Amino acid sequence: MQLIIDVIDGTGGTFSLDGSEGKAFHTRSRVFTEAELAELALEEAQIGTAIN
Repeated sequence: MQLIIDVIDGTGGTFSLDGSEGKAFHTRSRVFTEAELAELALEEAQIGTAIN
């Protein structure tokens, strides 16, 4: 799963930055596709090989 957190202008309900900066967090999430998961697994294997 990918979690994306952006800072935006405005006030944001229950998940805002402290102070009077006028900023809030905007969160989104999504599930990786099978192709993206395969690519991540390949990259992880390459990194593991490079470390060992």
